[in-house]
Amino acid sequence: MKTKFKLKLKKEWIILIASILVIGVIITVCLIVNNKKDNKNNVKEVSGKVEKDPYINHLPEAREEYNNNDIVGEVEIPSLEIKEYILKSTDNSYYLKHDINKQYTIKGDTFMDYRVSDVDNDREINIFGHNVDPSYKAQYPDLPFEKLLQYQDEEFFNNEENQEVIYRTDKDEYKYKIFMASIIEKADNEHMKISYKGQEYLDHINRLRSKALFDTNVEITEDDKIFEMQTCLFNPPRLLLIIAKRVA
Repeated sequence: MKTKFKLKLKKEWIILIASILVIGVIITVCLIVNNKKDNKNNVKEVSGKVEKDPYINHLPEAREEYNNNDIVGEVEIPSLEIKEYILKSTDNSYYLKHDINKQYTIKGDTFMDYRVSDVDNDREINIFGHNVDPSYKAQYPDLPFEKLLQYQDEEFFNNEENQEVIYRTDKDEYKYKIFMASIIEKADNEHMKISYKGQEYLDHINRLRSKALFDTNVEITEDDKIFEMQTCLFNPPRLLLIIAKRVA
């Protein structure tokens, strides 16, 4: 009797272990299938190419919030925690002394060169933003483009995490990679010339590069689009210029 009981008990254990193994296999298969479904929902493949998620434009909401149709875009530098709406007036003077609410202020706001006509397709986009004279820093702390001063440090400049720039328009979101930093005299207006064709454009880029403080030496072609950010330096008064190339 004891032998039969032991055989029966052994048989029941074998069935229990086998059942656990089968259940484990079923759960594993379900998890794999669900994971594949989730991946298919997040990434779409069209003709062998990965298609990014549709771009959601939030600029109309910003224009309504600030009651300001001069908002033309948004610039973001993730590593510096810069995320600013970009304004554009009929000249390059208004937003030097007005903010996004169109209120007068000496600290101004971040704005685009008024001559840029097609943000999505123009080869050169110039953005301006105030830094602050150290003697007024207590009065005007945390100006966004003050953070650009860090690009004067070579180690900081060469860190790829600090080279990412994102620019958003009504049509799309574009990614840029910083390739050059320059300190130039205020009388030097090479970076302010934005209309070039063919070889003239490349000559313009080379003239900018000839004054570079740091340069990654990335190739720039006639078809490439660049994004320039400018702010002031003090003692002596000069300009800091950060230039990026569109990469996506």
